[in-house]
Amino acid sequence: VAAPGFALHDQHGRAVRLADYRGRRPVVVAFMDSLCKGVCPLEAEQLAAALRPLPVAARPQLLVVSVDLADSPGSIARAAKKWQLPAGFEWLLGTHAELARVWSRYHIAVKVSRGDVAHSDAFYVIDRNGDERAGFLMPFSPGLLTRDLRRLASET
Repeated sequence: VAAPGFALHDQHGRAVRLADYRGRRPVVVAFMDSLCKGVCPLEAEQLAAALRPLPVAARPQLLVVSVDLADSPGSIARAAKKWQLPAGFEWLLGTHAELARVWSRYHIAVKVSRGDVAHSDAFYVIDRNGDERAGFLMPFSPGLLTRDLRRLASET
């Protein structure tokens, strides 16, 4: 199944399109809140644990779609350091309407209540052809994800 396309800006203001990675490398698309103190840190740490054993050339591009309009370059940098996200990740930001289109296409529910953001904790693995190959929910086994990513990296 073809992964839904999107175009947003990363934490550095650069335009990022999912289609930019087609034919180049697999992609992991996750949905997180840099200010989260609940599931997001755990998910990020498990993602990082799954990516670390892979050689840099075999790692997928990690695209994190924000679920919190309060995410900022500063909060993202602090979360990435604390959660040990791998270098080269891109945290995607946008207006509520821009982000909501992506959330909807990936079936991510987002609800703000009392200053907190509750959201689905799914992430997707997309192959070089732009097809969704796997979806994961928390909790997941970093080892199984590493295995799947090794297989994807070996595909031509």
